[in-house]
Amino acid sequence: MDLPFGAQSIAIALSAVTIALGTADQTPRGPVQRNELTTKYLKVLVTPLDRLATPGSRITLALDITPGPKIHVYAPEQQDYIPVSLKLDPSTDFKASPAKFPPSQPLFLAPINETARVYDKPFQIEQEITLARSATLVKRAASRDTLVVTGALAYQACDDRVCYRPDSLPVTWKIGLIER
Repeated sequence: MDLPFGAQSIAIALSAVTIALGTADQTPRGPVQRNELTTKYLKVLVTPLDRLATPGSRITLALDITPGPKIHVYAPEQQDYIPVSLKLDPSTDFKASPAKFPPSQPLFLAPINETARVYDKPFQIEQEITLARSATLVKRAASRDTLVVTGALAYQACDDRVCYRPDSLPVTWKIGLIER
């Protein structure tokens, strides 16, 4: 849409207000979270795919990961290397299913004449959790409290010549609790 600069700014501002406040139906949208973390080798966007949850419900958390130029991380199925992993901190508020990783790509490593399974393009890790139906969580939902889920993304970044020291990045999701 071609709008004059001022009109474009107004349209963008109105879009931002609509996103922040929700649509006209006033349905609660939950906490807005756009937590972008940057390391020397990766950009990681921490997002809950479900921003609101009721006790007993299953929700999905996500990490959108973009390796830097010429950087790769090893896929979970790659043997004999340090793979990328996501581990949530234990909590009585939820039970975590195993994290879901997308299909990896083969990469030929010329210095060692070997092919490895890696992620060298943007990819997403999804983590499903099932919230407890405990009296405590039900009470927190009645008061529209926020559930904070913490964990760590562990990885070893490599380029075409060297693998760097393994690292771990703390990650946090915030989910709005609501009653059924």
